Amino acid sequence: MKIFLSIFLTAFFFIVSQNGKAQISDSLYYGLPRDLKPANRLQLTTREKQSILKDTADFIPSRFNAEIKELAEIVARETSLTTDRELKIYNTEALADYYYSTSRGKEASVFYSDIIKELVEKKDHSELLSRAYRNLGELYVYESKQDSAINYYHKALDIVKAANDSVAIRAVFESYSHLYYHLQLYGKAIYYNNKCLEYPEDEKWNAAYTKNFLNNSLFYTKIYDKTKEEKYADSAMKVIRTVMHEKKQDSLSWYGACYFFSGYLLFCRKEYSKALSFFDSSLVEKYRMNDEYYKEPSAKYFLRALCLIKTGDYATGKKLLDSTPVTGFSNLRWMNLVLYEHALSVGDWKSAFNYHNEFIRYSDSLKIIENNGAVFESEQKYTIAEKQAAITDLQNKNLLKEKERSKLINIAITGTLLLSIIIVVLYGLFRQSQFLGASERLGLTTELYRMETEMNDQRLLQQKMIADQRKKISQNIHDEISSGLAALRYRISHLKSKETDSGMKEVLNGLDEDALTLYLQSRDFMSNLAKNETADMGNYNVVELLQNLSARFDDEKVFQVITEYDEYNIARYFTGHMHYELYLVIKESVTNILKHANAGKVFIRIFFEKAVSYFIISDNGSGFDKHKINSGSGLKSIEQRIKNLKGNLEISSDNNGTFLKGSFPVAGIA
Repeated sequence: MKIFLSIFLTAFFFIVSQNGKAQISDSLYYGLPRDLKPANRLQLTTREKQSILKDTADFIPSRFNAEIKELAEIVARETSLTTDRELKIYNTEALADYYYSTSRGKEASVFYSDIIKELVEKKDHSELLSRAYRNLGELYVYESKQDSAINYYHKALDIVKAANDSVAIRAVFESYSHLYYHLQLYGKAIYYNNKCLEYPEDEKWNAAYTKNFLNNSLFYTKIYDKTKEEKYADSAMKVIRTVMHEKKQDSLSWYGACYFFSGYLLFCRKEYSKALSFFDSSLVEKYRMNDEYYKEPSAKYFLRALCLIKTGDYATGKKLLDSTPVTGFSNLRWMNLVLYEHALSVGDWKSAFNYHNEFIRYSDSLKIIENNGAVFESEQKYTIAEKQAAITDLQNKNLLKEKERSKLINIAITGTLLLSIIIVVLYGLFRQSQFLGASERLGLTTELYRMETEMNDQRLLQQKMIADQRKKISQNIHDEISSGLAALRYRISHLKSKETDSGMKEVLNGLDEDALTLYLQSRDFMSNLAKNETADMGNYNVVELLQNLSARFDDEKVFQVITEYDEYNIARYFTGHMHYELYLVIKESVTNILKHANAGKVFIRIFFEKAVSYFIISDNGSGFDKHKINSGSGLKSIEQRIKNLKGNLEISSDNNGTFLKGSFPVAGIA
């Protein structure tokens, strides 16, 4: 008896001590919404603890995560010790919601499954069971298990429809909308989201209704981003304007979200400066602190960072991007695309290569999700009744005997296996060829970079030799001429001191002034000559570049550069400026071909007709659509360089390759 009493008292005092820890700090207390504030922050009731855990994601800022985690541990200990069935179930739901909101899906799934098992065994088909089905279904959405998710949604909907619970019905429809949004089936997402908006008139434009209504702006923007059809952009803006009109009296809570969605639409339209202005407006403190839609502003900071980079402020944008958590395939795809385009525009080929690979990877992931959505949508078109009718029809007609069916099944399985093996082999070969092609292009780009580095080293060496020679000449002039002029002035001064004739003195004064002028001029000349200055343009030589390209990329390589040029006239008539601009045009063109064209040969020709120099650069690659080339492309740089020479440029491209022809005037040719 004493042992039993001792165990009981120990357990009792343990529970009391743990409950005693169920208190929250002043900062968390004042950070909670009014309806979540406990009556006594030093001693929370069971219902208050459950409410705080359930609403962690929607209403509680992330800076309180550590304190909320401690509260969850206290509730978990209470749950493990209690024998009260109702307390155990509701505590379990609160813990499941907490783990779900903190992205701990595995733990949340276990708790929801425990609730479902307990309630189904007791035949308790309450709204609590519906919530468990719905939340477990949402976890399966994130795991790309759409069939399981929709199965749980159907079960949840059956329960709430039987109870005629309109609030719970709208919650299930919201889950359907979220499922189709995840599958990129935005039309279906809008359909179910509109079902969430079936509120009584006196309840419209409350927080839940406004949030669901504003969701349609996001869905329409997503459709516009995929189709580029203006009607969807117009629909998105109409939703935003409606919310701003209806919530004019509560602008602090909703205008921030409206500005954000406006900015997101402009971002998708590539109007980055305007988008940046709206993102800045959404982050104004009075909106950010009261935003009913986005409790955490990370999405706003993320898109603001991308806009800063696209509008030219890379340093600020990259710093903001590095400090902002980025999740989701779509956001990661956007981020790597923007960083790839920037790296490409500044010539950071290595970073551009890495960002482009990441962009492709996330694009492929999104494509897989989209394909899964298409398959899922097709499967949903067939109802259970239609399937049953088809089965009954087959049975009634008795078209296939059991043996024939087995044979067909075996043939189908064998064919499927063979087809799978063929697909795997073909895919492996395709990926291998892609990898080899990318490695080969990277190697060729590295070779081009190495060649340019060597030529730069040669130019620097030439500059040093010229500078050394000029210093030597300057020193010789100083030693010979300057000292002679100084001696001459001394002789003139000496003669002036002894001369008594005024006329002769005037002559000597004139000679002294001329000698002084000559001395000063020679000193300035020596100073300028000694300066280590050589014109950058004068150190670029088109002929040397063509010779190096021909030597480095000859017929023994998978990438060949063939050149034809008039070396005599180039040397005779090209100025340093012409060498400089055309040198960089050729280099940029070859680099673009290596990176994008998948070409095996490049032909470069320079020739002269009358007072005009012509050049042609062509390849046998895959070509490109000029209208789809972005503003950061190397083509813009090439066009500008030809304009600098007062010349003209023609570009044509198709599946057989790209043809670039330019011309510019040269002086001196008859």
